[in-house]
Amino acid sequence: MPQASNGDSRQAELKHALAAAVHALNRQDFGRAKAIIDEVRKHFPSHPDALHLAGYIQLVEGKPDDAIGLIRQAIRKAPKVGLYHYNLGMAYFMKRELEKARDAFQATIRLDPKSRDAIDNLAIVQHELKRLREAEVLFEQAVKISPEDPRAWLNLAKIRMELRKPRQVDEAVARAAELADAEDGDFLHEVGKIYYGLSRHELAERYFRRAIEKTSEDPLLFYALGKVLGERGEYGDAEEALKKARELGASIPKTALALADLYVTSGEIETGRGALDEAVEQGGDDPDILLEAAQTLSLIGDFDLQEALLQRILKKDPENVAARVHLAFVPKRKLDDTGVAFMEKRIDDPAIDAKVRTSMGFALGNHYRNIKEYDKAFRYYKRGNQLKGYSWDRLAYRGWVDRTLKIYSRSFFEERADWGLDSRLPVLIVGMPRSGTTLTEQIVSAHSAVHGAGEFGAVTGLSAGPGLQVPRILDEAESILAVDAVDCEAMARNHLARLEAQARHGESFVTNKLPHNFQLLGLFALEFPCAPVIHIRRDPRDNLLSIYFQDFGGYHPYAYDLKNLAFQYWEQERLMSHWKSLIPNPVFTLDYEKLVTDLEGMIHRLAAFLGITVEDAMKRFYEQERQVQTASKWQVRQKLYSTSIGRWKPYEKHLRPLFEALREFKPDDIPDEYGLFEM
Repeated sequence: MPQASNGDSRQAELKHALAAAVHALNRQDFGRAKAIIDEVRKHFPSHPDALHLAGYIQLVEGKPDDAIGLIRQAIRKAPKVGLYHYNLGMAYFMKRELEKARDAFQATIRLDPKSRDAIDNLAIVQHELKRLREAEVLFEQAVKISPEDPRAWLNLAKIRMELRKPRQVDEAVARAAELADAEDGDFLHEVGKIYYGLSRHELAERYFRRAIEKTSEDPLLFYALGKVLGERGEYGDAEEALKKARELGASIPKTALALADLYVTSGEIETGRGALDEAVEQGGDDPDILLEAAQTLSLIGDFDLQEALLQRILKKDPENVAARVHLAFVPKRKLDDTGVAFMEKRIDDPAIDAKVRTSMGFALGNHYRNIKEYDKAFRYYKRGNQLKGYSWDRLAYRGWVDRTLKIYSRSFFEERADWGLDSRLPVLIVGMPRSGTTLTEQIVSAHSAVHGAGEFGAVTGLSAGPGLQVPRILDEAESILAVDAVDCEAMARNHLARLEAQARHGESFVTNKLPHNFQLLGLFALEFPCAPVIHIRRDPRDNLLSIYFQDFGGYHPYAYDLKNLAFQYWEQERLMSHWKSLIPNPVFTLDYEKLVTDLEGMIHRLAAFLGITVEDAMKRFYEQERQVQTASKWQVRQKLYSTSIGRWKPYEKHLRPLFEALREFKPDDIPDEYGLFEM
C-alpha cells in the first residue's frame, strides 16, 4: 500500500483496500483477499475491520483458533459491530465450543435484533445444546422477521416435531407449503422426515412417495420410504424400497442394517442375521453402524454378541459415551464403579447429546435400583425423564377423548352393525404400556394356534392401502364419520391381509399387542366386530412407576412426568369403560396381579376366552425362542415372580405428585379398585 501524504488520503486508501478485500472474498478469491489484508495490516495493524477480515479469512480456511484471536482483537477495538460477534460465534461453533458460540450470537442479536443469520445460528446452537424450547422461540422470531421465507417455517416445523407438538407442526408445514414449491422433491423429503419423526408414518409415507414421483433416482428417498413402510408393518414393500435404495447407491451398511431390522421384526431371524453380518462387515469400525447393529442383536436376544460389538467400539475409542451407555443396558451385565463414575460425571454435560444423557439417567437409575439405593435410583430416573424433553397438552388430549366418547354412541354402532368382516383372526391386546401386554402375548402365543406378532402397528396404519383414505382418528376424532361401509370393508381387508401374512403356519389367531390401540377400538370394532380384545390392567402405582423408569423408543409424550402419567391412566380407563359397554367384540379384562399370583388359573381363563385348549407350552412361555421387540424384551424371557407387585413401595416418599394426581384426575364414575384413596 503506497504511503499517503495526509490523513484523509490514508483513510480513503484504507477504505478502498478494505472494499477490494471484501470484493475478493465475495468472489471466493481468498488468496487475493489475504494479500490485500496483509498489506493493510502492515500500515494499520490495529484497525478493527482489518483484524476482523484477517480473522474471517482464517475462519474460511478452517483455522478457528487463529480466527478467534484476531476477531476478539477487533471486538476490543470496536465492541458494537454485530458482524464481528457473528463471525466470532461461527469460529466457536466450528470448534464445537457451543456455549461461547451461543454468547457471541446473542451479542450479535443485541446489536442487531433482526439479524436472521444470527437468530437462525443461535437457534441451531440452542438445539445442539438440547435447549429445544429456547430454539423454538428463536425460530418463531425468524418467521416474524421473514414471514415469507418457507425455510424459516420449515425450521419451526422441525423443532416443533422434536418438541412433539403435532398440531403446530401441521400449521408450520402448511405455511411453508404455501410459500415454497410444494411439489419440489427436496421440500417433500424434508416434510416426510418431520412426520416420520412424529411417528405419523402414514403422512410420512405420503410425502416420501410424492417426493419419489419428482426425484425418482434419489437413494435417500427410497431408504426413507423403506424405513417408514417397515414401521407400518408393510414388510414386503419395505424390503423392495430398501433394495431399490441400495441399487441406486445408498450406503450398503445402512441399508443392510435397515433390512436386518426389517427381517428380525417380521420374524425372519436367520435372514436378519445375514443382513446384520453384512452391515457389520461392510461398516468396518464405524461406531454408528456397530451401535445400531448391537441394538438389533438385543431384539434377537444375542446379548453376548451385542456386548462384543459394544466392546469393539470401546477398544477403538474408550471415551465413546454412547457405547458405554448402551453397554449398561445389556441384560445381566452390571455397571462397575468406573462405569458409574463415567456417567455421573457426564450426565449434565451439555456438549453430550441429550439422547445419550437421557440413557445415562435411566442406566444409573437401573444401577442404583438393582443395588437397592432407591433414593439415588429415583433421582437419576427423574433426571432421565427431564432430559427427554417432551411436552404434552393434557387438555387437548381430554378434548379428544371427550369427542371420541360422544361420537361412538350406542346408535353409532347399531347403525353400522353389518359393517366389516366376521374374522376372528385378529386379537388386540391393549392397555397402558408396562401393564403386562408383552407377558400376556408371550403366554397365549406359546399355543400352537396363536401367532404373536408383537407390537404390530396401529389399527389405522394396518388398515391403509393404495387409494384408500384412512381416517386420521388420533388427530381428528370426527374423521371416522367420513367412513362408509365400502371404505370399512376395504380397510378391514387390508388389515386382515397383513395379519394373514404373519400366520405362516396356519394359526387361527394373530395377536397385536400395541398397547395404545385402546384409542382405536372404535375403528377395530367396525372392521372386525367378532374379533377378541384382551385388556390388561395393573395397579397404577406399579404400572405408572414402571413407565416412568423406562426410556421408551417410541412416541409416549405423557410418560416423562408423574402428573401426566396419572392423567393418561384415567383417560385410558374412561375410554376402556366406554368401549366395554358398547363395542360388539368379546372383551376379556385381565388383572396383572391375578396373572402373577394365579398363573395357571388365568391361563385356563385366557384359553377359554379364545376357545382353545390349554397346552403345556403356555405354562412354559419363557422358553420361547422368537424375538420380543418391546421395552420388556428381557423380562419376558424369565419365569414369573411376584416381586413385580408392589414395586412402588420403596419409592413412596418420592411419589406424592403421582398420588395427588391420581386423586385429582380420577373420574367420578370409575371405581377405585386398588385402594388408592386409602393411603
